[in-house]
Amino acid sequence: MVLTRFFSHFILLLFIPCSLLAEKEIKFLTFDFYGSTIQLEYNSSVLLDGLLILDELSLVEYYERMEETDYLPLLDQLKDFKHKHKLNDWLYFELLRTATTLIYAREAPLKQEISLWFLLTQSGYDTRLSYFENQVFLYVWSEEDIFETPMISDQDRRFINLSSINNASESPEQLKLLIYRPGSDGQPFSFKLDKLPLLPPKISQKTLAFRINERSFNMEIEVDQTIYEIMKNYPSIAEKAYFEVPMSSTTYKSLIPKLQFMIKGQSNKEAIQTLVSFTRTAFAYKDDQEVFGRSRPMIAEELLHYPYSDCEDRSALFYYLVQEILGLPMLIVAYPDHLTVAVAETEINGLAIEYEGQQYFICDPTGPSESNIIGMPPNGYENIPFEILAH
Repeated sequence: MVLTRFFSHFILLLFIPCSLLAEKEIKFLTFDFYGSTIQLEYNSSVLLDGLLILDELSLVEYYERMEETDYLPLLDQLKDFKHKHKLNDWLYFELLRTATTLIYAREAPLKQEISLWFLLTQSGYDTRLSYFENQVFLYVWSEEDIFETPMISDQDRRFINLSSINNASESPEQLKLLIYRPGSDGQPFSFKLDKLPLLPPKISQKTLAFRINERSFNMEIEVDQTIYEIMKNYPSIAEKAYFEVPMSSTTYKSLIPKLQFMIKGQSNKEAIQTLVSFTRTAFAYKDDQEVFGRSRPMIAEELLHYPYSDCEDRSALFYYLVQEILGLPMLIVAYPDHLTVAVAETEINGLAIEYEGQQYFICDPTGPSESNIIGMPPNGYENIPFEILAH
């Protein structure tokens, strides 16, 4: 009787169309990632059933069960997209987070976060997981400075809380750290953006109105909205790191040739005065706290998307323009409450900063707003101590 039932089920299985069998195992997902359409195939085995209890044993069991699923094809597709589009670690993490949120859309947020932890660890990073009541927090080892984000230390390494990025108040103080460390031999996670990803540009028009030597100018340029969207929720990295981010090809080709034409025939000093007048007058000044409610430095290109900016943002733009157009040595000069740039140029007269045998003169991109004066510290900062962040 048992054998008869077995063979009847077996015969029935043979007559089920292969497409229906495959449909039960393979799922498809399509979504947009900064203008790129991503199509993923994944095995339904990664959708683990059962309730998840927040304790050491259950979390370890979930991770080990995930290892037994057919997760590798999904992970390989995500990693291929990372390499093809030159995503840095942060953008890759955003890709993983978007994919897991959609794949586990019908699951509790808890499973989404733990599955994200699994995929990030399997991608080769050293991660940690902590939990408190009904919440879990995903951490990753990084050797870089990140601000306004909770961190923990473990095994002489600093781990960034990716679940509470840019919001230190979201992480409870009494957290239980999972002893299980499946990725302890993994690599450090980097937030650097010294190369832009290969993502489709989203071009928009921008008019810049500025003044040079009491003459008014209007400049029509194109900017890449994709860069703005990438940076909108980017973690708060070290100030000097914002100066290392290049412009998109779209914005570079639109802005730099126009500024090069404006300074054609000028001496280096005159060209610096032109560029400093541009950064001083093309944007209205407002402090980050007033605009965003927190400190939020910008990269050079990002400044072109906003009506307001402060000293950090203008310094990033001015530094980039001088570097690309004039190629002169510079210093990033940090006062306790002000950031500015000093340029090495012998034509400039003023108060020099001696650094490694070379003289640099402050060319403040913020003010005086109606002047092209360069070579002196900002008003009120003549006797204030400063720090050289980078050169």
